[in-house]
Amino acid sequence: MKRLFILFFGLSLLLMNSLLYGQNTYSSANSGSWSINSNWNPEGVPGINDNVTISSGHTITIDQNISVASLTVGTAEQTEH
Repeated sequence: MKRLFILFFGLSLLLMNSLLYGQNTYSSANSGSWSINSNWNPEGVPGINDNVTISSGHTITIDQNISVASLTVGTAEQTEH
């Protein structure tokens, strides 16, 4: 029973860690294709657990199948890098 509790506790910690730290927030750095790393800030292509903002004035062409946690289109806030 003690081993089962330790296993459950360990798996719970791993799940919490991935939920809390596996998510990033990306914003478009400029217009271009979704799949180009340099079009995002921070640099890299957003993934399934990420929150994405396409900044006002930017056009992002979706050139692959995508799935993200959230998508916001059009905001006055732009992050410089």
